[in-house]
Amino acid sequence: MKTLFKAIVSVLALTLSVNAQTRWQTTHQGSSSGNCQLSSSKLSVTLHPHYADVIEEAEITTLGSVWSGDPKTLEITGTFTLSQGSAIRSMLLWNGNTILKAKLLLRADADSAYEDVVERDKIQFVSRDPAIIHYLGNDQYQFKIYPVDINQSRKIRILYTVPLQIENGQPKFQINTAFTNNISEFPSQIPFEVFQSDSSVSNCILQHGSVRKSVVYNATYNIPITDFRGQYYDHSTNTYRLNGVILSPVLKEKSFWIQSKIDTGVTKGNYYSIIATQPDTLNKMIEEKAYQGKSLNFEAKITIGDKSYISSTQKNSTICTFIKTDAVWDSIITWNCYENASGLRLFTYDQKFGQTVDSACCPTLPLLWASRYSLKEKKTPLGGLYGFVDSKMSLLALEDDTLSKALYPTYQNQGIPLLNANEIVINPSKRPTAPQESIIFEIGTAVKNKHAILPQFNMTIVNNMLKIQFEKTFSGVFSVVLVDARGRTVQKFDNIQMKNLSAELKLKQGLKGTFFVRIVTGKDRISKQLILN
Repeated sequence: MKTLFKAIVSVLALTLSVNAQTRWQTTHQGSSSGNCQLSSSKLSVTLHPHYADVIEEAEITTLGSVWSGDPKTLEITGTFTLSQGSAIRSMLLWNGNTILKAKLLLRADADSAYEDVVERDKIQFVSRDPAIIHYLGNDQYQFKIYPVDINQSRKIRILYTVPLQIENGQPKFQINTAFTNNISEFPSQIPFEVFQSDSSVSNCILQHGSVRKSVVYNATYNIPITDFRGQYYDHSTNTYRLNGVILSPVLKEKSFWIQSKIDTGVTKGNYYSIIATQPDTLNKMIEEKAYQGKSLNFEAKITIGDKSYISSTQKNSTICTFIKTDAVWDSIITWNCYENASGLRLFTYDQKFGQTVDSACCPTLPLLWASRYSLKEKKTPLGGLYGFVDSKMSLLALEDDTLSKALYPTYQNQGIPLLNANEIVINPSKRPTAPQESIIFEIGTAVKNKHAILPQFNMTIVNNMLKIQFEKTFSGVFSVVLVDARGRTVQKFDNIQMKNLSAELKLKQGLKGTFFVRIVTGKDRISKQLILN
């Protein structure tokens, strides 16, 4: 019966967590829940040529009162979405002056260990300190922290690696935060630090909201939290994407590559990451051969051993490629130009690369390839081999995972230690198998009709009037739909116009339970949970 109860709790948590607010809930002798406050948060970003390491810290406070249940054993739970292919690699949890460092376990084992501590079905309990992070799919994660008293806080710090993306032929890092978006109360600004790993990233452009400027390294920017919150609809992928900070590195070299080699073990192989911009020679060849005005298309070809991999590109574009192979890359990218009308190849150009070695970057290459393979390409989950959270592996911090006190001065205020081999706990018989060879292209494509949409909003209810308060203004009319937990429409308000960043709506009498408020304009929508007692 106990095992069945745990399974039901786990399934319900997964089902209800998608797009859920960060909230607290009772775990013993009751069923109360309430909102949480982001009391403080800060981000530190270290830029590398092919990836960025982000350390995000948050202190989360439970708000309100407990009307049913024990107020000293509350659980904080929420979800967040990172930028595509980002990999969570480490977690620290505070309980007063004690710091716990998480281990990476099989998801089922992590769930079982977490629930053994929480003991939801036990009247007598022992207050201990677990935290857990699961991967839900589509770059979304769930976290839970236990225990916390009502109107008290817990501090958590995580490390995630963001791979380089190519947009409009230009490199960028999209930083979507873990703890700022789905929470009801928050500070007005978030401290945001940017560091330079080496001189290969000579300059960087920081963009948030309407601000765009060059980065001053080792400086702290106080960025409005509204620039981290909200979302936009990307018509090129027909998906909603979160707002965040964009860092666009200006690389000293337009084309270069780095390599990492693992000689033995289950992850054995050669790992490459290549950034390549179409050479100016291609444009000169087009001009010299009088191809101006013709409809042309281009492709990049990479040859590894006796195999070739080809991807279409745009003119003057940049590609970023992650490779795992047992063979050796020949250090050449072949650019082919075709005429669309006839389909004939007009000319070929071989771009040759000299070797580039960056010792600080090389050890992370296997993880960069594996996270893109597992999380972006949605292929075999490889987190148990390379050390990151995926659909099979979760981060779990328990009371026994106390960080060595000798390390407290190092990590009390900043930084986070990486997982070591002993902290990736998986039975060898359950380890996944990495492919012998795989290549992943990041190709810059045009952004299609991307536009800002509905901002985040907060809600209050006074005398059965629902007041919706938006964080930012937007143009046009919108609709508000109130649906119950089964997705049935309970009440709908059409053709509403914003007044002073807000709107007031009269609810039906007698509504009780859990509902969702959906705000809709055109094809865009945003929703938030509403509990009526």
